[in-house]
Amino acid sequence: MNSSTSSSSLLAVVHASTFLDRAFAGCNPENADVSNPDGAYYETVVAVQAEAPSGRRFVLNHQFGSTEAADATVARIREAGKIDSARWTETFPRYGSRAWAAEEGHRRLDLADAVRRGDAEAIERLA
Repeated sequence: MNSSTSSSSLLAVVHASTFLDRAFAGCNPENADVSNPDGAYYETVVAVQAEAPSGRRFVLNHQFGSTEAADATVARIREAGKIDSARWTETFPRYGSRAWAAEEGHRRLDLADAVRRGDAEAIERLA
């Protein structure tokens, strides 16, 4: 899904956890080459993910430099049992969940439509 939620509302969550991610840290032209023309470099950060009862997943719009700060945030989320959607971005649902089944149903409809139209690019992306 990968869309940012547009209005603020509280969402119930049943699970929250941390994970390591890579985030853009800057550019250094001295490190530029053919595969990295801007000399971009990345850093490892700690991110927080929460999951709703339906299997919808959300990633906090803030990354942490340490696991301690992220773990404290996870503890607060678990205690509250809800998140403010204005501060989170929806990501892919948990495999096999109700949210995944709904998204998979839409993907299958889109694939059938692409096959009907003969859209090879869409078929490749959706298959």
